[in-house]
Amino acid sequence: MADNKKSFLLYCDLIHTVKKLSNEQAGDLFKQILSYVNDENPIIDNVLIELVFEPIKQQLKRDLSTWEKKIAKRAEAGRLGGLKSGEVRSNLKQNEANEASASTVKQNEANEAVNVNDTVSVTVNVNDNINIIKKEAEKKKIAATNAAAERKKIFLNYVNQFMAIHPKERLLSFFNYWSEMNSSGTKMKWELEKTWELKLRLNNWADREKKSFIKPVNQFPDRPPKPSEFHTDWNESERRWMYSPLR
Repeated sequence: MADNKKSFLLYCDLIHTVKKLSNEQAGDLFKQILSYVNDENPIIDNVLIELVFEPIKQQLKRDLSTWEKKIAKRAEAGRLGGLKSGEVRSNLKQNEANEASASTVKQNEANEAVNVNDTVSVTVNVNDNINIIKKEAEKKKIAATNAAAERKKIFLNYVNQFMAIHPKERLLSFFNYWSEMNSSGTKMKWELEKTWELKLRLNNWADREKKSFIKPVNQFPDRPPKPSEFHTDWNESERRWMYSPLR
């Protein structure tokens, strides 16, 4: 956390991830966040908490960088504004001394010129604010996409920890299915689940693979199969072979 910065942002959509944690895990995560923003460099020994905290930490870094840039811009604008104000005051005093005897008509013309300048200034400020809002929205979108990509890498590493239990092909198909992104590109499919326990999900995935195994149709090797027992994808030569006397 930078000097003189006493606050930070937590985004509302974080609740979708926190809801998947127990109350104890959520409390531990919040402590880690507070410890990090107070420059205590916390060490996390829980893999799940580390998985959830990493994208939050990256977002905090990006927000801090944005804040520091804004502070620098405001300081520079204040400095230039002070110089400009001093110059304007000096010019006004000089004009008042030189134009003390000017007519009312000239004074009105001067006032109209000031009003025009004020209108132009307001218009420019409004356009600048609109551009800033658009840029901030684009930055948030890019930040959310980058954060999702970081979480996807962490999720892959977490899945690969089970290589000693499950074959590589199974882990890859499991990862490809559950890492599918939503339409906005900010959430993976597994993050949209109400509950999530990786070990249990992998075991269920393996059970479904075993149940999907199809036994041979011909259960009677001592006789040729009946027509109704044929595989639908057998061709004519295979059927003839099954009924051949030489068999």
